[in-house]
Amino acid sequence: MLAPLKAGFSWQCVASEHAAEGSERYACDDTSDCSHGEACCLGFESGSRSFSCSPRVGPDSNCQLESCIAGDGAACPANQACVDGACAPRDARASCGQSQRCPLATPICVWGNGVAGCHAPAAAVEASSHEVRLACSRPSDCGTQLRCCTNPLLNATRCQVGCDLANELELCERESDCA
Repeated sequence: MLAPLKAGFSWQCVASEHAAEGSERYACDDTSDCSHGEACCLGFESGSRSFSCSPRVGPDSNCQLESCIAGDGAACPANQACVDGACAPRDARASCGQSQRCPLATPICVWGNGVAGCHAPAAAVEASSHEVRLACSRPSDCGTQLRCCTNPLLNATRCQVGCDLANELELCERESDCA
């Protein structure tokens, strides 16, 4: 298991049964480190970021996001690309307004004051109490194998492998969309 040192942003290898200092732990960095049928996933643990091999779906899954290394690691699933270290939809655009998908240049649907419009993604911009920022607004915006999940405040969405149903909601159009 790799784990960052608390003060120095360097890495140390530790036996998997020993806890390492720091809030991030990596038992894998992409799916090539995992057994057949498993993916390298960010788990749902709170208080830390822990990456380990897990089934992507099913009752034993602990997979919020699938970890990847752009250009150098295992390929993401079909129709997904490695974006900022996680497998994400190749065509990441929210549906907005009259069910039309936002353009690639402005893929985020922002609802505020009763009006919806497509906007460019803004780094480190959180939705205010008066608006909702949607990276997806229906399951089809995420493509296959990903879910459209809210944040805990229900004022933003994103595409993920799985939703943290203790703290988030999964957006569905029909009951059959959400298992």
